[in-house]
Amino acid sequence: MTKLLIVEDAEMTARGSADLFRQDGFDVAHCRSQTTAIILYHAFQPDAAVIDSMIPEFEEGQAVHDSIDKERGFALAHTLKKIRPKLGIVMISAHIDLERPYRLLLDTWKIGVGFIGKYNHEQCRNAVLEVMQGKNPVYEALRYRVTQEEQFLKDLIPQARIVVQTAYARLNTQADKLTAAEWEIAQTAKFGLTAEGIAGQIEKEPDNVRKRLQNIYEKLGITRAQLREKHLEPTTVLRWVMILHDIRTRNT
Repeated sequence: MTKLLIVEDAEMTARGSADLFRQDGFDVAHCRSQTTAIILYHAFQPDAAVIDSMIPEFEEGQAVHDSIDKERGFALAHTLKKIRPKLGIVMISAHIDLERPYRLLLDTWKIGVGFIGKYNHEQCRNAVLEVMQGKNPVYEALRYRVTQEEQFLKDLIPQARIVVQTAYARLNTQADKLTAAEWEIAQTAKFGLTAEGIAGQIEKEPDNVRKRLQNIYEKLGITRAQLREKHLEPTTVLRWVMILHDIRTRNT
């Protein structure tokens, strides 16, 4: 079984990604910081690593928030490559202005390093398989010279763009503001999980999650009745809305 190390400071993102890779047959370990990743690498001995470009150095106290550096993930990648040059590494980021550190990583190690945008599991999985073969996959994070938000909206099917933008606008109004419990569920929904899957992630009863999902759909105007003519599913639209939220949050 292929061993994969995931280094991502956002706990829910890391857990969601780890679950998807496990469904693909990977043995996965994940952590949140540069220091812990090095310790975990020696204990776990992974075949490949997926590393967020923007991670903290330590996990203790405020350090996990206050010491986050936009390029520290690349420093970790260099460290792991020094330990094991043939280790396949995929860098992930919600930013598109990281071509310089990626090119430095590629120029230094030549093989087995990739760079992709966040939130596309299929691309990430394919990139992991490629770096393990010594390839250097580069997906949308560097191919496009537009903001990631523009590219994300461009990639949506036409009938979904206005729905997503309208729902996102409602997400940010006081009248449709989500409760803390609804917000936690909405954030978890971006990984494409079922109500049962979300319930398992946040340790809630599935029926409770289903009820809150319906409240979220109504607040955002994405119920089945409202989307029927556009042939869209509420779960899919909610996932897109939350991905758009993360992109805008990361790039502000």
